[in-house]
Amino acid sequence: MSEAINPYIAGNPVTGVEMFFGREDVFEFIREALTGRHRDNVIVLYGQRRTGKTSVLYQMSRHLGERYACIFIDLHGLALEGLGGFLWELANSIARTLRREYKIDLPRLVRADFMTDPRSSFEDDFLSQVWSAIGERHVLLMLDEAIRLQEQVQAGKLEKEIFEYLRHLMQHHERLNFLFSLGSGLEEMEKEYAFLFSVGLYKKISFLAQEAAIALITQPVKDCYQVEPTAIERILQVTSGHPYYTQLLCHSLFNRWQQQRKPQMDVGDVNAILNEVVERGLAVLKHVWEESSPGEKAVLAGIAASMGERNHLVGPHELSRTWARHGVALPEGEIARAIKSLIARDVITGQDSYGFTIDLQQLWVLKYERLEWVKEEIANELASWQAAYSVAAAPRSFWASRKVLAGTAVIFGLFVTLIMLVWYLVNFSHDVVNAERVAATKSAQQLQTVIAMATASAREAGTTATVSAKTVQMAVANSTAAANAPAPTAAAAATQYVIAASTATRLALDLGATATANAQLLSPQHQGAPKTPTPTETPVPTPTDTPTPTITPTPTPHPTSTPTPGFEPIVVATDPQYLLNYAPLASWVNGDGVGGLWLDSYPDASNTTAPFGFAAFVPADRSLANGKEVGSRSVLETHPQFVPNGEIRGSFLLELPPQGAKFSATLEFLMGATQSDGVHVEVWWLDAAKGTSPGEKVTEADVRYAPSPLTLDADMGKYGGQTGQLQLVVKAGATAGEDWITWRDVQVTPK
Repeated sequence: MSEAINPYIAGNPVTGVEMFFGREDVFEFIREALTGRHRDNVIVLYGQRRTGKTSVLYQMSRHLGERYACIFIDLHGLALEGLGGFLWELANSIARTLRREYKIDLPRLVRADFMTDPRSSFEDDFLSQVWSAIGERHVLLMLDEAIRLQEQVQAGKLEKEIFEYLRHLMQHHERLNFLFSLGSGLEEMEKEYAFLFSVGLYKKISFLAQEAAIALITQPVKDCYQVEPTAIERILQVTSGHPYYTQLLCHSLFNRWQQQRKPQMDVGDVNAILNEVVERGLAVLKHVWEESSPGEKAVLAGIAASMGERNHLVGPHELSRTWARHGVALPEGEIARAIKSLIARDVITGQDSYGFTIDLQQLWVLKYERLEWVKEEIANELASWQAAYSVAAAPRSFWASRKVLAGTAVIFGLFVTLIMLVWYLVNFSHDVVNAERVAATKSAQQLQTVIAMATASAREAGTTATVSAKTVQMAVANSTAAANAPAPTAAAAATQYVIAASTATRLALDLGATATANAQLLSPQHQGAPKTPTPTETPVPTPTDTPTPTITPTPTPHPTSTPTPGFEPIVVATDPQYLLNYAPLASWVNGDGVGGLWLDSYPDASNTTAPFGFAAFVPADRSLANGKEVGSRSVLETHPQFVPNGEIRGSFLLELPPQGAKFSATLEFLMGATQSDGVHVEVWWLDAAKGTSPGEKVTEADVRYAPSPLTLDADMGKYGGQTGQLQLVVKAGATAGEDWITWRDVQVTPK
């Protein structure tokens, strides 16, 4: 039997069509981006190493048709030394591809011309020749490993102006389209580099769909052997459809078949080659580790050690216990940050418990990164975490114990006092009317003292006794009514008071349960946040003028239809005004005119108003699309109404200085909004002096889900001296379900 050739490609990009499977969703995305409403935008393919980004670029010409001349540029193969050198290399690559793939010859390029006048040589001379030669075609310039541009700028070999010039080419040459391939997210990019991609349409390249992965496992070897269903299932479990690891494992499986030459390969054959696959994939598996922060390494090693030989879900507490057995206490905040980042990088998966996305990575960590070795590797970070924890724990422990003791004192004192007062009222309820009035009045006065004591103690405990205080106030009112009523009524009132006092006692017991949680609100990270305006506290009524209160259930809030801004104008004088500080006071309405859409707490599934659209501060434990944490009250989400082309509009009343002002804001989706089809954002100015006349659009932008934020900047100089409404508008597309668009650093600055 002739020697069969192993068809699998372990490591190199797939350039031919025979070994390329799936990714039709990627090509459809690119076709729509090039020919649809956003055709002038740059396209960005991003994802982790070895997920098949370069292979997709090699297949592009087969999926776009004759309209596009696809030019693949491997930036790792260019010197990238100076703007002139880069543009000369770029022009040469384009000319070679046109000659080799499309049989189009261009005049010979002269390097000295590019060194003398790079921009004119490339744009005026070379591109003009290209347009004349290719007819009606467009050029799709595919730049692989675009991170090389930033690396060369940082190394001082390439001018920063390269980013500005590429942006210029994107904006002024309709037939020149750009497609960039990037590695990990953009959060660590330099400002100039990230700006290059800020208007891009992004598509993540991740694991293969199951159907494509199965085709990759079975079709290339169908003439040699069959892969049993259990073996296919095991391969998918081990690789999760990651293109590189699937190719690598199947390559080793084919080598095993060449030795045995049997008609079917089973799950035993797959398990037998796993150690070999880990060894062969060492470089890529190790790269994931080397790209990880100390906190991420601690989490990966802890999860692997907790799960043992089998990849399964592990919770944060089990992870902490595993490290604790080695004398290490991992900070909860560090664990949370590491887990978020590892999920974004497709290294682990899960919600409340977590496991490795790829079994091979778990096997590698378990073998090469044992806890005791990792403890030594990140020893400096462990020491700093422990030092920070020790410093923070002492005051927290002191104040926490003080709060608990104070809360206990409140409960006990209130309970004893209430029992004494109930006993007093019951024993004297059948005396003469005057005696009842005296007793009830005295009881009410004593209750006033109790309320004052409870309020002072509750403040000391850091708790809020509003519900209990209202119940006790009811008892005060009932006692007051009894003081001015005949004896039988007084007796009945006293009985009712016993019930009310019992309720107050039960509610008071809740103080102890909430003391610790509310005490956290006194921590420095909460005290530094901007405060939401709260209503003025209602004073406790006096025994002589308080009407008997009634308990009315609080209705579920629904949006109103006539919202109006409820605050004085925000005066922009000498310093910037940060509008997020005023967001709770702004007027928030949707496209149907339904208002009252501000939410004091972030909505969950039980919220009945969120489908109308909402504005709310994003919880600190959420992350932005670039993987960064939100932070307390620093990010505002404005979700349009949950209907096609839904809308939300927030109005802020401003008084601008005579010289005018500048508007700026940063927009970005929350992490996970991959199903959003983007939103359209507008900023409007409505001059109050013009009454109901239409306003003027200050700026606008289309925002898509991407690992890079979009910055809005606009000049408001023409509105100097005016008082009016600044409106932030978000409009949904065909779908609104995941339009999780956020605003931060929203400010109006005097010019």
